Amino acid sequence: MADEIDYYAGCYRFRRKLTDKPVDLDPAMRVMGKIEGLKINYLENQKCCYIPPHLDQLMDAVKTKSIVNICTGCYFNLSNRLRDPEGFKAKMLPEIVWDSLSAH
Repeated sequence: MADEIDYYAGCYRFRRKLTDKPVDLDPAMRVMGKIEGLKINYLENQKCCYIPPHLDQLMDAVKTKSIVNICTGCYFNLSNRLRDPEGFKAKMLPEIVWDSLSAH
């Protein structure tokens, strides 16, 4: 289980094409807040990881080797971007929850 992560909730650019209802990001933040010892660097979710300059800005804000997100599109895109740097991983939120449960 990583003690420090970067969390990118995603901008939900593609979802906004389907609905104007905003995503409730609070439940994910509450779940992460329950993971003992987890330190989170929140990345700006107004940036879209599919827009190259935004992705560059997101990557510049990364402080750890683990980027966690809850959007499968962001997971795919960030995984591709992080493929070359050694030791970096993109993870989905359920992965860090499972890791925290498995550690006990």
